[in-house]
Amino acid sequence: MSESGPSPRKAAATVSTFIDPSVYEAIYHASIDGILIANEDARYVNANDAACEILGRTREELIGQEVGIFVEYRDDARVLWEKALRAGSLSAEITVLRPDGTRCELEFSGVTQIQPGLHMILIRDLTRRRSLEEQIRNASKMEAVGRLAGGVAHDFNNLLMVITSYTELMLDVMGEGDPLRRKAQEVLNAAARAASLTRQLLAFSRKQVLDPQVHDLNLLLREMAKLLGRVLGEDVQLNLELGAGLGMVYADRGQIEQVMMHLAVNARDVMPEGGTFTVRSRNAEFDNFLAQRPESPAPGGYVVLSVEDSGAGMSKEVLEHLFEPFFSTKGMGKGTGLGLAAVYGIVKQSGGFISVDSEQGKGSVFHMYFPRHARVPQQEAGGTGLVATHARDIVVLLVEDEDVLRQAVKDFLEARGYNVLSACDGAEALGTASKFSGKIDVMVTDLVMPGISGRVVAQELNKIHPETRIMYMSGYSDGAVLENAAIDESSTLLQKPFHLDALSAKIREVLGEQAGNTAS
Repeated sequence: MSESGPSPRKAAATVSTFIDPSVYEAIYHASIDGILIANEDARYVNANDAACEILGRTREELIGQEVGIFVEYRDDARVLWEKALRAGSLSAEITVLRPDGTRCELEFSGVTQIQPGLHMILIRDLTRRRSLEEQIRNASKMEAVGRLAGGVAHDFNNLLMVITSYTELMLDVMGEGDPLRRKAQEVLNAAARAASLTRQLLAFSRKQVLDPQVHDLNLLLREMAKLLGRVLGEDVQLNLELGAGLGMVYADRGQIEQVMMHLAVNARDVMPEGGTFTVRSRNAEFDNFLAQRPESPAPGGYVVLSVEDSGAGMSKEVLEHLFEPFFSTKGMGKGTGLGLAAVYGIVKQSGGFISVDSEQGKGSVFHMYFPRHARVPQQEAGGTGLVATHARDIVVLLVEDEDVLRQAVKDFLEARGYNVLSACDGAEALGTASKFSGKIDVMVTDLVMPGISGRVVAQELNKIHPETRIMYMSGYSDGAVLENAAIDESSTLLQKPFHLDALSAKIREVLGEQAGNTAS
């Protein structure tokens, strides 16, 4: 049987014979990979534009130079060149030095004798790819640390809850003149500092639960001053210039701490020989005219948090990409490029706006605008001077798998006049509820428990006692855990550790009563 045409191999050969040399020339100059041509003396005789850009040198500077002269380790370059000549081709990774002193990681491929006496070298810049790989590895490490911190925080918060609960109960029965009262108060204060430390550690790994509340920003900044000083180091002077009569902001405390930590770390890195880190706060008003400017916040009152460093400042090119994820001016392995992206996201999530003023050699100032809130901040309830009050006999179903904590909360609520039904898990809670003929006003349940979760318990309880309001409590700090629990808008979450009086106030709140309404 005869063939109707040339074989594919012959056809390919025939086609290649008729390709105009100008096509190869166009490919040579348009290639995004660097292409260099060397002669038998191992010297460059030509280079395309991409090779010039990668190596940071002009074509005139490259032609005539010995192959491998720009490689960081010259001996390695000579060995690779000799291997390529013997084998006909070779691929490897090398590091070259640019004229500005920066290191550039390259993928190198050599093909010898492309024409008699001529050899071709292909180079591809791997620097950005290596940087992204390192950033992904760092982000994965941060994720792993965050998961560990979140798991430890659950157990730690439960322990803190036991400590604070029993300390509050002791303070409740101690008179003002009791010699042990001051010591018990110090235990409570230490537990509060431990809870704050947990929040700050979780802020680094972005594993804290979002709990927006009305805050006095000046108070938060003063409380963070010591930690900021440690992050900045002894060579950086911390200045607080906080405005009087500052308005309130509605935001998550952990996120505000996270913003300040990221900015402090960035400032420390740009001031290796020391400098100043100044934090300012003030009120600001944006009218309709100002709000029409690009990227300006909506009209209204704002609380402005400004953070200034005396570092080297930033160029316009850097400012254009400053808040992009994975963008970093730090060297490889010295940053993930996620810090300022997180700062931007937090400020925007809080309904605010952020701007940056910076010039090279003149430092940088970050201005963060948070909408001013009219409400006064919620005062954390302490464990002193508690008066047993109740508006009526309220029945509370308490579900907590930690025995010691369940007993402490039960003792407290009963001392406040509540009628408490307690259960160690979901199954016991549903059994107790099915036998109880009266009205159950509120169920306070741990969200994550062995066996039946708090969410499932709430769903089943609603079939038996549809009148019951639901309050969850959790020591977990991983937002994914809480999100998977699918808490609906009609329920409330208390993050452990919390003060017991805050629990009592929250119970009255979910029942539609004013927290301040009391009766003897």
